[in-house]
Amino acid sequence: TWTVDPDGDTNGTYNMWDALPLGLEPRKTFLSAGLLNRYIPAHSQVLQSSSSTADVRTAAFRDAAGEYTLLVESKGTAPTDLDVSFGSTAIGKDFHRVVYDNDLVPDENALLPAVSATLPAGTGFSDQLDEGYSFAIYTTADPAVQVRVSDADPTVASGSTLALTADVIDGAAGVTWSVDGTGNGSVSSAGVYTPP
Repeated sequence: TWTVDPDGDTNGTYNMWDALPLGLEPRKTFLSAGLLNRYIPAHSQVLQSSSSTADVRTAAFRDAAGEYTLLVESKGTAPTDLDVSFGSTAIGKDFHRVVYDNDLVPDENALLPAVSATLPAGTGFSDQLDEGYSFAIYTTADPAVQVRVSDADPTVASGSTLALTADVIDGAAGVTWSVDGTGNGSVSSAGVYTPP
């Protein structure tokens, strides 16, 4: 791929996460590899695809559940008009677009990029990609439901409380708070944590 990710080579830092001694921040590689792992499941069938320009590369897949995923990699110096045709195959489903570009910054919650558009498709669809390097995933699979917690690595002293908030991304709003295990404190339905 065309990448400028300094952690995406073979110099010993090709990891999606820092090592524990260095921290828990996800690396930029997580954003791109995470999208591919999420939306192109193991044992997906590779379908024939082609591009009419050297600045755009494509790959198409169908998973075991029959969901389609199209990967479009672009490095144009101007916005790219994208016309996708499935020939005589009527997909008849909406495609969710998720885009990775080199300007993305990893979130401390280790979130993948969210859906940026939903495009109806019969035997094809049209879209536009921004200039510069990016890849877009168009998929009929359900988007990855993710939760962004207000503080991904909170601390609180015994005898105090900590109010947590969370936002659901690409899913229905609302979270249910709970504490895993025993002897680890309690949390209210509003997200107020009380340590042991």
